Amino acid sequence: MEVTALPAEHLQVSLGLGYQDAKITHSGNDSPQQPGDPVFQVRDWTGNASATWTQAVWGSDRIVTSVDYSYVGRSFSANNLSTLNGFSTRERPAYELTNARVALAHNDWELAFVAKNIANEHANLSDSRSIAAEVTGRPRLVVNQPRTVGLEFRAHF
Repeated sequence: MEVTALPAEHLQVSLGLGYQDAKITHSGNDSPQQPGDPVFQVRDWTGNASATWTQAVWGSDRIVTSVDYSYVGRSFSANNLSTLNGFSTRERPAYELTNARVALAHNDWELAFVAKNIANEHANLSDSRSIAAEVTGRPRLVVNQPRTVGLEFRAHF
């Protein structure tokens, strides 16, 4: 479900929500998963929200301020299965990301101050399928970009 609205003259907001109840319905003889188990790699809940404020400052120049938030629910990894001591899998916890941007837009270019992953969330995006063995207590994970703050220049041609 997704909604986008213009509640005020210079403000655009959007909200989104998703849910997947992905479960195994049938399994083969050699499958470690049984009917009713969650499907590997599928996040249960997702959500997002954003707001953008655009204000003319002089002539065709404008200030564009935006903030966005996303939530990604938990899932289970299929890449690091252990069958030595019975079947087990790794839960990938839910995570949240927030970004912000303030830009001066002039005709065909923009100069912006950006902040990404403001809370410096360390999210497990997936497990690494490295050739090297994983050491107990030191999982091989693919993670998101850490907090990043900087200037951004965009040219529109």
